[in-house]
Amino acid sequence: MRSKLLTIIIVLTMLPASGFAGDDPDRVRISDLSARSFDVGSLKITLKRFWAGSLLTRGYIEIRVDNPSDVAVTFNPQRLSFVGKNGKQVNIRGRRQRGLVNPDDRAIEVAQPREVAPRAYVNELYELDGRVHLPAMLFYEGKELALIVK
Repeated sequence: MRSKLLTIIIVLTMLPASGFAGDDPDRVRISDLSARSFDVGSLKITLKRFWAGSLLTRGYIEIRVDNPSDVAVTFNPQRLSFVGKNGKQVNIRGRRQRGLVNPDDRAIEVAQPREVAPRAYVNELYELDGRVHLPAMLFYEGKELALIVK
């Protein structure tokens, strides 16, 4: 009887601890980001390149967004953000021009929602509005996707 009671007590004390263990986000190294995708609804988001920025420069990211579903889905880059170790939130400032740049194209475009067609993907390069201090949490639509570490 005592051993059953002891077993029940041990199991009950371990349940809350095991519940919290699943709440921790994945830890992803910067070097592994391009090989790791994050599922958000029916979209798969992959950070192909990530530059946290420096003392004098803003950060930037290159993102690939895949839509493996049979219906079009909207990706909103303004819902993607980082929260650095100092607690500062860094958002997407705008879309950067890729390839050859004309003088008229030097300005940053406002980051607009993109509708991703069924079974298609988009690649975008975005400038951040500041420097990301690592380790940093990656969020999309308020959901924590990962903890990015050096």
